[in-house]
Amino acid sequence: MSSPALPFRTAQEAALRASTALAQAMGGTVRIYFEVPTNSPLPYVVLGQDEIDDLSDGCGEAHSIISTVQWWTKIVGTVKGAQAARQMGAAIIAALNTELTIAGHDTVLAIMETPERYSTDPDQSTRGLTAFRYETTAQDI
Repeated sequence: MSSPALPFRTAQEAALRASTALAQAMGGTVRIYFEVPTNSPLPYVVLGQDEIDDLSDGCGEAHSIISTVQWWTKIVGTVKGAQAARQMGAAIIAALNTELTIAGHDTVLAIMETPERYSTDPDQSTRGLTAFRYETTAQDI
């Protein structure tokens, strides 16, 4: 059985890095982390909170992936944090709410699982969060 975990992570990161809208919303530098380093500058996107379920049956290999994406920002150029976070959110949704190219797997479903949510912390940083669900089948080798 071939897990889609690593190829999914690669596909997800590649889709975000290819997004010119995300780069613009982040002020030109796209920072994507799976584990955020201490004292990382804002803005950044956090990936890697994935739940992968095996849906395989006797006919073939299949998986369901629920992936939570979070992003943090304050001020990007002259854009206030709350607005910058919404611009980042729109770019993230546009990049990930589609069938990703996952090596060794065919994506048969791609939908937003959790509506985007925003909150502002006491330090005036704004956090956005959403989740996507993908269903895959293994490609015949």
